[in-house]
Amino acid sequence: MRAEPIDLSVNVPPWVIGEADFAEANRRAMERLRALPSGGLYHHNGTPEAQAAITGWLARGGVAAEPGEAILCNGAQQALHLALAECARTSRIVASEGETFSGAILAAVDLGLDWAPVAHDDEGMLPDALDRVLRESGCRTVFTTPVCQNPLGFETGEARRRAIVEVCRRNDAAIVEDDIYAIYAAKGRVTYRELAPERCWYLTSLSKCLTPLVRLGTLIPPPGRAEPVLRALRAQSFGVAPAALELGCALLELGADVGAAEWLRGEAKARIALAQEILGLDRVPMPEGAPHLWLPMAEERTSAFAASAEAAGVRVTPPNASAIGPRASSGIRLCLLAPERRADAEAALRVLAGIERG
Repeated sequence: MRAEPIDLSVNVPPWVIGEADFAEANRRAMERLRALPSGGLYHHNGTPEAQAAITGWLARGGVAAEPGEAILCNGAQQALHLALAECARTSRIVASEGETFSGAILAAVDLGLDWAPVAHDDEGMLPDALDRVLRESGCRTVFTTPVCQNPLGFETGEARRRAIVEVCRRNDAAIVEDDIYAIYAAKGRVTYRELAPERCWYLTSLSKCLTPLVRLGTLIPPPGRAEPVLRALRAQSFGVAPAALELGCALLELGADVGAAEWLRGEAKARIALAQEILGLDRVPMPEGAPHLWLPMAEERTSAFAASAEAAGVRVTPPNASAIGPRASSGIRLCLLAPERRADAEAALRVLAGIERG
């Protein structure tokens, strides 16, 4: 058995930054940091140059933003917490699929918010079910990860997004759009922010498309909603650590994200295909590539399966980490891109397949 387990529990990409790019980015960051007055405290939402780098990066992903419109955060997790905190002013309940991002669950717990699970299919929340939940619960906040939904792994197409927007408009509900897996979109790049900017809190970060070492996140609030968020950001952390911000922006200026996205999409597609073959899956939610895969399984089996996998040297996401209601889609999340080497991912999948055959 390996000294350390193969870890499929944490959704992080392998190292995708070239040595030369990383060295040059460090050099640029150091040069700028030495010139920052007062350690960057007067620019707690980034310098104009940093804002320009972020705006350019968002534009490459099909998200139009004005310089200064994006609020720079310590990762998407802080962006999510800030968005939910603002939405909590009008709604103490958040609607999402019955399985949702564990980080969103933790943020909601911290804010004292409740969840309203919504029935879904392989494209996300069903509009009629969402409409019913919003009407009956009084919920006015909808959380969604429309590309590579975490943990279920599906993508929401444009027609479904438009239908969900109409439901939210009808019920005056905000949409918190976690677009952190945008590089894997295969059904077009229309975002909820594009469809409904007046009610969308759009967030993303570099953690899944470049590196989690920087943890540079962005939050774009609806028009007129930025000031209280900026006050909260200053109160919490005085903004992003300047060293992390300048390093992230230097990497973006060098175009490191472009090559990384191309490699990650190709590797994700290869590993999804490998998982489908080894685990004998008839279909997968995103055959063109996704960083994680939901392995459906009866709820009563999940804990024993995870324990058996750990004993055999493979760590998976703990069962029930993502459940917010009765489990209509029980299973185990497998983070296929977490191992640095594809061979290790394959070895882990073969171990899991053996446990499944039992």
